[in-house]
Amino acid sequence: MSDTIFAALDHIDNSGRPVAQLYDERLELVQAYDKAGLYAYHLTEHHFTNLGMAPSPAMFLSAASRVTKDIRLVPTNFIMPTYHPLRLAEDICMLDQLSHGRMEFAAGRGIVPHEVALYGVNPFESHEMLAEVNEIVMQAITTGKVDFKGHYYRFFKIDMQIDTVQKPHPPIWITSGSPAAAAVAGRKGQNMLFLQAAKDCRPLVDAFWKGYDEAKPEGMSPKLGLVRMVHVAETQAEAEEIGARAFATYFDNHSEIWRKYDPARGYGDDSRYTATGNLIFGTPDSVAEQIAQQFEEGGDLNYFAGRFAFGDLTLDETMRSFDLFAKEVMPRFQARASAA
Repeated sequence: MSDTIFAALDHIDNSGRPVAQLYDERLELVQAYDKAGLYAYHLTEHHFTNLGMAPSPAMFLSAASRVTKDIRLVPTNFIMPTYHPLRLAEDICMLDQLSHGRMEFAAGRGIVPHEVALYGVNPFESHEMLAEVNEIVMQAITTGKVDFKGHYYRFFKIDMQIDTVQKPHPPIWITSGSPAAAAVAGRKGQNMLFLQAAKDCRPLVDAFWKGYDEAKPEGMSPKLGLVRMVHVAETQAEAEEIGARAFATYFDNHSEIWRKYDPARGYGDDSRYTATGNLIFGTPDSVAEQIAQQFEEGGDLNYFAGRFAFGDLTLDETMRSFDLFAKEVMPRFQARASAA
């Protein structure tokens, strides 16, 4: 059993506090993640919704790059159809330079169709736009030149003036529920995050490693991980009470855009969180046990990204929870790996 790599994932959803205060508190929290030795800070991208109060992850992570030393900074995912591809390529290069080679990123089409539609993008064309933008961005950051003729974009012999620190490009992440996509990621040596129930991850994990073993891509060892909301407290009752309260605010933020533009859906179904092991609230013993059990069910996983800040958790509540996690949960997985 290899050591588990720990990270954090964040939406920066609306906590009810002023936005400037929310940003300041998150930067303080990212510093705590850095000092505790987390591998990465993943930041999602959302638009026109209380689910994402940092709609430009590159801008926020640029600020984070100035107050941290080691933690890697990962936009997860850039919503590619909403970007001009050359501007996005320049942003990626800038963030990798500002962070001195600590950037990684994921590309997506946008899981919420209303968000891309409000940007003026036809959601039914988002797959094709994602493919074009991604191809242009990768060409720009790996070769320093863009020469492209597609349906949505055409560029002729453009020379990029800045490049990335990491060669040939920063590490890539994907999120997918498709075994075929997982196999492709494995063959490319990319990294994956899973929000599914642990038992549903196993076919994806197996497909990934099969693709990886077939292609044996060069580069860093890939990371396959679970994303889970986590709240740790001294007692089970306190952890569950605070976690449930904050999750209710988070889910209200999550549902806001659906209620507004898709009234038939309303709040939607929160069972993909509550009934799938996505909420890990408890004492250090309980949290460690739940994570270990999910890793056993999920297969050959090696990465865990905790959503430690969500909903209306105060900075103090989040800091106390994360401090318990860092001091009393994380070391157990290193010890478990050493004994294996």
